Amino acid sequence: SGLQRYTGRVNANQQLFEGRVRFALNLNTSQVANDYVAREGGGGTFINTLAMDPTQPVYFNDPATGVQRFFQPGEGTATTANPLASAIQILDDGLTSRLLGNITADVDVLPQLTAQFNFGVDRSNGQRRGYTPIANPAGQNNGGSASFQERNNNTNTFQSYLRYEAGFGESQLDVMGGYEFNDYSTTQASASAQGFVT
Repeated sequence: SGLQRYTGRVNANQQLFEGRVRFALNLNTSQVANDYVAREGGGGTFINTLAMDPTQPVYFNDPATGVQRFFQPGEGTATTANPLASAIQILDDGLTSRLLGNITADVDVLPQLTAQFNFGVDRSNGQRRGYTPIANPAGQNNGGSASFQERNNNTNTFQSYLRYEAGFGESQLDVMGGYEFNDYSTTQASASAQGFVT
């Protein structure tokens, strides 16, 4: 198993026209790669580590071919699998990426009137792939199997506000109005196959 994570962040600010126009940018991105442990149950690494006879070999030379293979106790009939074979032969990995950011702009239209605009995005993508060969007990009942899943989430947000502030003697007037738009979408796909020759 294993995990690798990469992250990045950018923050920026800019002012124009003697500070009457102000921009701000915030951007965060990440990517996580997972190499998952072989699933528990048939072919599970941890359970089979505890269940397998420690006096049995890890490898053996196949007398029919002379090729070195993983030793499987009671091959073809056993419920316990060689844990090293499960860790190496069964592939299960995932990759998740995400981008989250927004940009804002504040504009002093008049000394008492300020307009603010904000646009934000959130993008995420996740993939997971799995493969269990027929050579492993976990894949012998279905002739080996492979699977792939992918999911994408997208969110867009737009906000705009007008704020008016004015003082009248001892009185203060503060008026705000705004508009907001959000768009969400999710797409996903999956595929699987089994019954391989090898």
